[in-house]
Amino acid sequence: MARVPLAAFPLQPEQQANARRVEDLGLGRRLPLEGLTPELIRETVIEVSEDPAIRGNLEAMTARVRGSGGAPAAAAAIEDFLRGPAVRLPASPSPV
Repeated sequence: MARVPLAAFPLQPEQQANARRVEDLGLGRRLPLEGLTPELIRETVIEVSEDPAIRGNLEAMTARVRGSGGAPAAAAAIEDFLRGPAVRLPASPSPV
């Protein structure tokens, strides 16, 4: 994870949801759709780059992502879900 704060400019619904989540997690800020100016973009980029709270949140998120187990853990979680009562998959072989 690059630890880069975000200045999001969402145009599509899924981008708006992601931008809201970025703000909720304190990883950056969302730019408004109305009244956007080059000055506002510049100010927002500077603010998110210099905000110590955002930097701290980025460090914490980086540690969480790096400690999550990566792709093998994601695959195991999906397989565990699929092994629920409706679907039966064979157990994954242990990594060598």
